[in-house]
Amino acid sequence: MDRALQMGANIYTKGGLKKLREALRAWKKKEGYLQNDRTKLEQEIVAFQRRPIPSPDDRDAYAEYQDRKRALDERSDALTKKAQELAE
Repeated sequence: MDRALQMGANIYTKGGLKKLREALRAWKKKEGYLQNDRTKLEQEIVAFQRRPIPSPDDRDAYAEYQDRKRALDERSDALTKKAQELAE
């Protein structure tokens, strides 16, 4: 009976309910991916913070450290932007 009601409602709305359910599933899927990305980024940030800061005298190691820090900051900004887009 419930399935028949859903089919009738979908026909009445000319496929609108089906599209709405698809959009909701896609949104939940993106939300799950975002949460997984945040968790992974947080783990990488913790691992990065455990490493000692190299001396500025060692240019190669210091440049690598700065590049890694910049990459983590960019990923954090991208995830924040993605979360804002998902919230809209």
